[in-house]
Amino acid sequence: ISADIERIGDLAANIAKRAKIVHRHTELPVLNDIEALLLFSAQMVGDAVAAYHARDAEQSLAVRARDAELDERYTQLFQRLLAHMSDAPDAVTAGTHLLFIAKNLERVGDHATNIVENTIFIVTGEDALDQRIKRDGTTN
Repeated sequence: ISADIERIGDLAANIAKRAKIVHRHTELPVLNDIEALLLFSAQMVGDAVAAYHARDAEQSLAVRARDAELDERYTQLFQRLLAHMSDAPDAVTAGTHLLFIAKNLERVGDHATNIVENTIFIVTGEDALDQRIKRDGTTN
């Protein structure tokens, strides 16, 4: 769990570096979508840590189930941003940084999911979870 929390911090640092560059390009249409993805992944992390602290397997399962929704949101944003960049070549630099930010936010959710999977094991002593549903459609 500590390794996942450390990795979340690394991803957050990378997001902050890229945000400085993107900040100058406020005309990008997906900025609200990025903010929504940020809030969603941050809530997953907060809920994952709370579930661990409470040793709550049910809350952990609820957080784990939200990973698929985060993947779907990421895929939609990815596709929307690519379409915008193809229509507006001057947005490619900022858009590329946003693609990395979005992927990092999706990875933050994956690490939150790892935390709750470990919490479930700590609470139940079982590692009998079904394979995680992955809905990241950006590699299809």
